[in-house]
Amino acid sequence: MMQIYLDLFMAMVRSGLVGFGGGLGSVPIIRAEVVDVYEWMSNEEFAEVLALGNTLPGPIATKLAVFIGYKQAGIMGAFAGVVGIVLPTAILIIILAKQYITYKDSPIIAGMMTAVKPVVVILMLQVAFEIGQKSFPNYFNYALAGLSAIAIFYFKIHPGYVILGALVFGALLVR
Repeated sequence: MMQIYLDLFMAMVRSGLVGFGGGLGSVPIIRAEVVDVYEWMSNEEFAEVLALGNTLPGPIATKLAVFIGYKQAGIMGAFAGVVGIVLPTAILIIILAKQYITYKDSPIIAGMMTAVKPVVVILMLQVAFEIGQKSFPNYFNYALAGLSAIAIFYFKIHPGYVILGALVFGALLVR
C-alpha cells in the first residue's frame, strides 16, 4: 500500500516541478501522469475532474492532486498528492525568491521567460484539445460552448457564474 502513496507523491512532484506558469501550467503534466503514465483515469474522467475542480475556489493543481489522491488511496492518498504538488514548489520559491528579485531585469532571465510562455500556451491548448475531443459529443455541446464564450468574452460575465449556470442547466435540463 505504501507504493501508491509514493506514486501519488512522485506524480505530483514531477507535475509541480515542471508545470511552469502556476497551477494551469501543471494541468497538462498532471494529465499525462494520471492518464498516460499511471492510467489512474481516462481522458474523460480527467476532464470531469478538471471541470469539477474549476467550479471550486483555489488553485487547480492542488484540487486535482487532492481529488486524484483521494480517489486512489483515500485521505492519506489526498495528503500524499497535495504534499507532492505543494512542497517542492514551496521549497524552490523560498530558495529562488531572492535570486529572482536580484536578477529579474537580467536579459538572460527575460529571455527565458519570453521563450517559455508560448510553450505553456501550447501545453494548455493540448489539454483543451484532448479534453475537447470527448467533451463535444453533439451539436448541443458546441452551442453551449459558443454561448459560454459569448457570455465570458462579449458580455464579460464572470467565468464562475458561467460555470454555475452550466451546472444548474445541466442538472435541470440535460439527461
